[in-house]
Amino acid sequence: MLLAAGAAASLTAAAISACAPPRSAPTPAPHATVSTLAAHRASPHAYGRAGDLALHGDDGASLIVQAHPTPHGHRPLRGSVVDVAFDDADRHDPLLWWRAGFRDAEDKVHTLIATDVSPTACASGQGVRIAGAVDGVTLTTTLCAEPHGRFRARTDAVGLPKGAEVIDEVNPGTSPALIDGQGAAWEGDATSRFLALGEEGIGLLFDFGAVAVRRKLVHIATETFPAAVLIRYGGASADRVLHVVRGDALEALARSSVATRTVDVGLGEAGGSVAVLNASGREIARATVAPGSARVLKLPQDFGVSFLVRDADGVPLGAPRPLAPSTPTPTP
Repeated sequence: MLLAAGAAASLTAAAISACAPPRSAPTPAPHATVSTLAAHRASPHAYGRAGDLALHGDDGASLIVQAHPTPHGHRPLRGSVVDVAFDDADRHDPLLWWRAGFRDAEDKVHTLIATDVSPTACASGQGVRIAGAVDGVTLTTTLCAEPHGRFRARTDAVGLPKGAEVIDEVNPGTSPALIDGQGAAWEGDATSRFLALGEEGIGLLFDFGAVAVRRKLVHIATETFPAAVLIRYGGASADRVLHVVRGDALEALARSSVATRTVDVGLGEAGGSVAVLNASGREIARATVAPGSARVLKLPQDFGVSFLVRDADGVPLGAPRPLAPSTPTPTP
């Protein structure tokens, strides 16, 4: 989010009303449409192929769902959201794939390869229906558009065995993946209310309420390689909102239903960056500040305890400063 130019770095903590929770009644986005890709995507992170379905919301945002049978030798992803785009551009995006599935009582993950990917009716116009069965469980997801680059996905499972739950598998590749209180290097088991991704000017936020998340990074010798994020919904259904924004992971995080405090950072004509730090002073996220502009961060209460501003050469402009706590707006 950009404001007018500022001459020096400053911090302002302001109380704002909490956003509506992700499971609130949806507001239709008018004239959502579904189209079919005419050609394969060629950009890095782009898995879309000719014949896939693109769900177009407002603000130029779209999600591409793999609809064709997977070619021999390729990862089977039919029914997965494989690209995020603005204005139908073929460009680097923050998502390799997102697909639903279920986790059984033995902790084994079963991801869906859909047998039906087709346009369907939503309150906003057209949507996409993704359905199929995996290991005796039928999964159906309805993907609809809402206003302001927002999409709602509802998944229902029939035939879940005892102790099983609906899950999402989100693979961001090398894109930053931010959860509650942690930065892109996190791994293991945690609880989070969101997952924010960003790459090359596109931000993506999964807003789902407090659920269990897991990521097991791949460690080979001294190298660490990215891995998918598992989101666990604890039952036979999942209802989540996906926000697509023009910006980075922190720009996407500002759309979270729990983002309640603001930080204004102005760096004058030179520009620079602002880093969010945790309690031990480790950087968990960074945002650029363009020359001649200001940057406004909107953060959840538990995401970071201080921030550090750097100039365009990466030189810190003073010591880290605390992030003031947000104060809930009193209920009349």
